[in-house]
Order: sequence, then structure tokens, then C-alpha cells
Amino acid sequence: MTDAAPVAPLTFRHSPETGVVSCIVPVYNGERYVTEAVDSILRQSWDALDVIVVDDGSTDDTVQALAPFEARVRVIRQDNAGPGAARNHGLEESRGEFVAFLDADDIWVDDKLEAQLALLRDRPEVDLCSGHLQSFWIPELDHERARFQDHPYHREQPMLSPCTLLTRRSVFEALGGFDPALRTGEDTDWFIRFMRAGYRIETLPRLLLHRRQHTANLTREARPGYDGVLELIKRALDRERKA
Repeated sequence: MTDAAPVAPLTFRHSPETGVVSCIVPVYNGERYVTEAVDSILRQSWDALDVIVVDDGSTDDTVQALAPFEARVRVIRQDNAGPGAARNHGLEESRGEFVAFLDADDIWVDDKLEAQLALLRDRPEVDLCSGHLQSFWIPELDHERARFQDHPYHREQPMLSPCTLLTRRSVFEALGGFDPALRTGEDTDWFIRFMRAGYRIETLPRLLLHRRQHTANLTREARPGYDGVLELIKRALDRERKA
């Protein structure tokens, strides 16, 4: 593992509780879908959960939509700062030995966490477990579903994503969080740092995440470009040279 200083050092406010998974949901103006996302967390077959929703300065009724979950979910509010900053805020408030993320418009399969925990517990040399995701469309976009559902980007496939990962909180303690200066690509930047540091990933060969395609989703037609990824790799290498 690298001894480089964390890019986004985190201040954890709670000691990790053995066997608990902190499930962090960043949300901005997500009133339409966030309750489905939270429901999919609370339906998990693993019940030692620490569920944290970080409201990133929403101007709609997101907080009101979450009111029915008050007894089982912590809702934290912050000024709008982007998804990386929201995930970092959730990490700092986390109480779990393990960490997972779910975007407010996506849905986990019911045994996602249990399946991933089994792998991480059986194989202590593995630092992060990922899996497959697959797109689905809101009814208003049925015409796009018919057009794009067979595209490789939308079919079930292995994907390294914040929403498919389960990792040990100790990884974030050592590596730091998501770069809050990045409003997009902050997850790719973190994964580059993760791999450059020599951590080990294992991918379950099965579906873990349903990724919703909707009218505010920028990737339902366009696949992420390589230019942005190359820029993030260059950024990581420049950072290492300066260190």
C-alpha cells in the first residue's frame, strides 16, 4: 500500500461497530425516487445497518419525503457542495465497519450486502467487493428503453461504481474520501487512487444494482467518454509527482 497522504482526509466522529454496514445516500432534489432507494436498503437481508441520507442542499421536498423513515434513517443536511462532498459527510458520520453507497435514484437487490459481506469475511485479503448493474427506465422513457436497452452500457455488466461497492471503512480512513473539488468524476478519481495504492478488488458475477434512467439522468443515452477518464488519470499522476 502507498504511504501517500490522503487527498481528502476525513474526520470520523464515531468508532466503527463490528459487522455494521453504513449505507450512505447522497441526494439533491431527489424527492421522486429517494424513498425507493431507501426502501431497497431497509429491505436488505443483512439487518445490521447504519443508514445515512445526506441532503445536498435540496430545494424540493426531499426531506419531507424521508420523514416516514425517521426512526431508521439519519438525515443530514448540508449546503449544496456536490456528490463527493455529500458522500464524505456521510462517511464522517458513519458508524459501520463496512461502507456502501447508493444514489438516490437507484435500487439495490435485496441480498446485495449479505452476498458482498460473505466474500469480504471469507477473504480478508480483499479490500473492496463490487458486482454487476443493469439499467431500467421510468415509464415516461419507454421509447428510449426500446432503443437503448440492448446497448452494452445498459445491459447487465460488471461495473466499478460507488453504488456497487462494499468496502471496509479502514480503506477510507487510510486513503481519504472523494475529492470535493470535483463535481463530476469524483468517483473515478477515487477509484484511480484506490488502485494506485495497491488495494485489492473482487467482483461478484451477479446483479447487485438497478440503475434508473430518467429525464434528469445525463447518461441514459450517452456513455461516459474516455477523455474525462484520461484527464483524471493524468491528474492522479501529477498529484503523485508533486508528493
